[in-house]
Amino acid sequence: AVTVQIHIANGLPAMAIVGLADKAVAESRERVRAALASIGLALPPKRIAVNLAPADVLKEGAHFDLPIALGLMVAMGVVPRDAVEDALVLGELALDGAIQPVSGVLPAAIAAVAAGRDLICPHDCGSEAAWADGLSIIAPPSLTSLVNHIHGRQFLHPPTPKMAPARQNMPDLADLKGQDTARRVLEIAAAGGHHLLMVGPPGAGKSMLAARLAGLLPPLSPARFQLVAAMNPCRCGYLGDPARACSRAPACGQNYQAKISGPMMDRFDLIIEVPEISAGTLLKEASGESSQIVATRVAAARQFGARRNKGLCVPMPKSALTSLINKSSWMMRRKICCERQWIRRIYRRVPIIKSCGFRARLPILRVMTGLAAPRLPKPWLIGRCRCLHRLGVCVQSHPMSALQYQCLINAGFPECRLARLH
Repeated sequence: AVTVQIHIANGLPAMAIVGLADKAVAESRERVRAALASIGLALPPKRIAVNLAPADVLKEGAHFDLPIALGLMVAMGVVPRDAVEDALVLGELALDGAIQPVSGVLPAAIAAVAAGRDLICPHDCGSEAAWADGLSIIAPPSLTSLVNHIHGRQFLHPPTPKMAPARQNMPDLADLKGQDTARRVLEIAAAGGHHLLMVGPPGAGKSMLAARLAGLLPPLSPARFQLVAAMNPCRCGYLGDPARACSRAPACGQNYQAKISGPMMDRFDLIIEVPEISAGTLLKEASGESSQIVATRVAAARQFGARRNKGLCVPMPKSALTSLINKSSWMMRRKICCERQWIRRIYRRVPIIKSCGFRARLPILRVMTGLAAPRLPKPWLIGRCRCLHRLGVCVQSHPMSALQYQCLINAGFPECRLARLH
């Protein structure tokens, strides 16, 4: 937690914020000054020092506006000190004194419960903070209402927990032209929860594809992290294009991509090339499926995988797997045994996988087995992609025909990765 300390002393009128504050925190001087002036308060013509302790921790964001303003009002005698001394406070101030919503309110509320403190947060964030049980919350819409509440002239009702409304008018896959391979990989990533990296020249549609992933995912339950990233193959972005590539190709691509560490690359289950769209494709009408249709398949695939695998469809630590096998039935032990045999078969059919490290090997196996033959047992290593077999997605049964592996030498990738899906 960060403690806001205010000191007002004689001297030239000035207000300084110290304590390793970033640009957004330093600019709170003007927001706080204008917000206080909007409710009829003027800062005293003295030297004001605002210290954000501990001083060796970087402070970021505009959520320090409200605690700084409250600290100044306490120092000026407008608000009693005991009313806010033990409270955890966060919020951004508008110039008219309104308290704007900020991010991170729920973690702050959980921390307030653990520390036995009250919480003062923006009104629009009160429903989010209310999900933390056993917490006294004050969620004012403005500085005026907060001061009136503290002095007993106004009562602010405690907020109640609410779910955030579903996002409307999300980007639709139907708007995209071309990129059939990338569209299918995006669906596989959504169904299996796979981390995805898209590599391609500027304007190929990488960011547009990434923006449409959220519309394919099912409604949120317990939060899980999924990373979708996009990058150019080189500094100029046109590696592999003889007409536009720079004179340093292909060395420039290798140097450019060497900035990303191998362990970071190993975390991506899917790495695909997104080629540039031709002018002829852009002139055609968009004919792809809409996000709603694809999202229906993704949701059904996830439900089918969860029902069939009973929690074994996500990677788990070795200790947890061993414990599960020891406690499971004979049928479960037989299933795990069949899965191991099938993984050995993959190693024999795809010898190049052996040359990769374990971190690089696991994503390949995860996606490969996820798209493999439906007649084979589904390994515990794999995500939920294989369920798409039963829901109309064209995935060939043989692992080598389902996935085509390429060493992306031209793009600077030294390891064998999933490059294209057919």
